[in-house]
Amino acid sequence: MIQPKSRTDLIELFDRALPWQLSFQCKDGGWGAFDKEVTKRWLEDVPFADHNAILDPTCSDLTARTLELLGYVSFDRRRRCVQHALNI
Repeated sequence: MIQPKSRTDLIELFDRALPWQLSFQCKDGGWGAFDKEVTKRWLEDVPFADHNAILDPTCSDLTARTLELLGYVSFDRRRRCVQHALNI
């Protein structure tokens, strides 16, 4: 884990982390656990798929946690990404 040395370091770290988190929003408006748009059912037929564990669909829990984070940092709830998540 990166340990920020100062408040400035923490702000810089957060300024990189927030866009990264937002970049994982899927087309349906939600967030999955590990990746983006890994929802194609044909992936279940891949030989190394372990009990469909290869799929990473969005879920309400992770989407809600992301929205909670955005609320905590006073992110503008009128932004398209927030509205898209609320409409799923």
